[in-house]
Amino acid sequence: MSTQVQQTKQYYWYALPGVAAFGTLVGGSFLYNIYLSFNSWQGIGKPEWIGLENYQNLIHDRVFWVSFLHAFEFIFAMSIAPSAIGLLIGALIYDLIARHFGNAISTFL
Repeated sequence: MSTQVQQTKQYYWYALPGVAAFGTLVGGSFLYNIYLSFNSWQGIGKPEWIGLENYQNLIHDRVFWVSFLHAFEFIFAMSIAPSAIGLLIGALIYDLIARHFGNAISTFL
């Protein structure tokens, strides 16, 4: 193994505590939320195990499905549509500038 590869591997030890802390916080919170989703708990006292009842209620809840649809509409409105519009405007500007000034200047701009 070359010296450069060995030195590169040494740097991973510096990232390990941060990656472990991030994984513990995010992964632990995710797993705890999954556990809580199978319980009835008001935030105080002992959680009561109810199994899949929360999910059954969720599937039949009209408000949940309306909010789910609104979330996808928001994703479209805030990320997909602006990206598509920006790409279209950029392509039009590039074509306009390239026609008048050449590819070198249009690439720079």
